Amino acid sequence: MKALTVPPALTDAAAARLEGKLLGDDAYDILLGAESTTVRTPAGDLLLVYVKGAVPVALARTAARALRGAATPTDNRMQAAGDPGFGEVPTGAVRSGRVMRNNILKDGTQSRTDRSKAVHSGIVGYFDRTTRHPFCRQTAFNQQHLQRFKTALPFIQAVNGVFCRAAPDHWRVQGGKAFQTPPDWIIPSTVFSTVTVNKNWQTAVHKDHGDLPDGLGVMAAVPAGNYRGCYLCWPQYKVAVDLQAGDVVLGDVHEWHGNTPFHGVPGTYERVSFVFYLRERMPECLPAREELQRVQNRQVGDPIQANVPGYRAEPRP
Repeated sequence: MKALTVPPALTDAAAARLEGKLLGDDAYDILLGAESTTVRTPAGDLLLVYVKGAVPVALARTAARALRGAATPTDNRMQAAGDPGFGEVPTGAVRSGRVMRNNILKDGTQSRTDRSKAVHSGIVGYFDRTTRHPFCRQTAFNQQHLQRFKTALPFIQAVNGVFCRAAPDHWRVQGGKAFQTPPDWIIPSTVFSTVTVNKNWQTAVHKDHGDLPDGLGVMAAVPAGNYRGCYLCWPQYKVAVDLQAGDVVLGDVHEWHGNTPFHGVPGTYERVSFVFYLRERMPECLPAREELQRVQNRQVGDPIQANVPGYRAEPRP
């Protein structure tokens, strides 16, 4: 595998000013896509591993057909979505130097929830507790389309194998946390709990949140139709990746990253992309039956993450 060491082209402050902005075609000097490559910083930190032809193309396309429906319009992707759309009103709240916007509810009042520009994105697999859903759970897609999830499972498991071979140290760290998580909330035979599915989305510059900090973002894409661009880019290092069906990239998603523009006629192409990860707080989940009992007994005001007294995750056999 080819190895590159790439110094930062932007200072940390200059890179941070890109947050929430859409990249142009001048965001990269190095475009990976011809051969498998490992990229490190001058300090030796792993920035990304690009593995060309890592999984069978047919497997990737089958998964894209099965999971593309998970990517539905959503306005909660915050800085990754870029500037908010029109038809909403400012909240007065500022996120990353931008004024966030809220929807007008049916009764004419203003929603108190910050919203971003709508994009096509969704999740499959499992999710940890949140303020709105104070219980660990399978995603709505899994509940409603379990057979589609099962159809995509061989692809997800194959990507897990690429992760294990290409970045074994990171895989072992993530695997340790997955081992601490009740198996009800781990995608079988992987170290992932969750997969984000995006469709035709040029993400703005952002850092990922909610995933395991010591893990890596594992990403793949399945393009269809005639277009170019939408390269996955780390602008501080001026490196981008042209992901094709069957390719996998393992990247430090806690560095600034985003996509370059699409070039093509809208409606004549489709790019389904996947991000595979372990939610940071999944080890705090209880087994499914106990999680149900916990939420049934939960009182208003109880801490979201509080578990039943004395509970400890048991080692798996």
